[in-house]
Amino acid sequence: IGLVTLPLSQVIAKNGKIYAFEPAIANQIYLTQHLASNHIHNVEVITDLVGESPMESVEFFESSKDSGMNTIAPVGSQHGYTSTQKHQITLDGFCNDRNLSPQVIKIDTEGAEVKILKGALDTIRQHKPTIFLSVHPSHIIELGSTVEELEKLLEELDYKVTDLEGKVVRPVELTEYIVSPK
Repeated sequence: IGLVTLPLSQVIAKNGKIYAFEPAIANQIYLTQHLASNHIHNVEVITDLVGESPMESVEFFESSKDSGMNTIAPVGSQHGYTSTQKHQITLDGFCNDRNLSPQVIKIDTEGAEVKILKGALDTIRQHKPTIFLSVHPSHIIELGSTVEELEKLLEELDYKVTDLEGKVVRPVELTEYIVSPK
C-alpha cells in the first residue's frame, strides 16, 4: 500500500525509479491511490509475482482487503485468503530486460525469500545491492526451503546479515534484516 514505497520515493536520486512489485489486487488499488494523491511519479507498480523462475501461472493466496500477509505459501488458504493464479517473473529477467542496476532491493514476501534470491543471483552478484529482507521462517519451510538454505545462499553471495542497529546476526527469526555485501 506504499508504507515503504512512498517515503523511499522522496529520497532516491532525482533520476531514480522505484519498481514496486505488488501482485495483490487490494494492495495495488491502495498503492496506486496513495501514489496519485501524493503526486508521486517515480514509482512503477508491477503486478507480477517475483520468484526463482518465470512461470505463467503460480498459485497465490490473497485477501480481498489490503493485507501484508498475501503469500504463495499454502498457509494462506487457512487464513481465508482467495486462491488465484498469477504470472511470475525473476528479478534477473526484469533487470536484464530493462537494463537496470538496482542499488536497493526490498523483499517482504511471506516465505518466498529464498526463491526470489535464487531468481536474482546474477543481479545481486553484478550490482551488489543492499537488501532489506523480511524473513518468515515458517512460510519458508512450508514452501520447501529452510532458513539454513537462506543463510547459505547469502554466505555464497558474500553478504552479511545485520539487524536494524547494524549488529551481525543470523536470519532465523520472523523479523526485518539488512543484508549487504561484506
